[in-house]
Amino acid sequence: MVAVALEKHQVYYVLGAEGDWATDCGKLFADSIRESFGISTPRYVPDIMRDARAVGAWHDVGDGYVPKAGDGVVVLGDNHVVIADGNGGYTGA
Repeated sequence: MVAVALEKHQVYYVLGAEGDWATDCGKLFADSIRESFGISTPRYVPDIMRDARAVGAWHDVGDGYVPKAGDGVVVLGDNHVVIADGNGGYTGA
């Protein structure tokens, strides 16, 4: 999933972008999941959080969970999602 996201670093950042010419953080996350696993995921960060909670894939801050490569990490409240690289870093739009 990280590799798929990194391939998209050459496209423009446009909030709310549609299509292949541009992306935003939620679209990058959703597209990376779809291309990596064939699973459709919402692109709006609060919806990503809701769906993660619904399937038991949500970890609250301070619970000791360390993100693994490909995990989505919500930052800045519920305004931004990035993808963990598994080495303590992140990629995102």
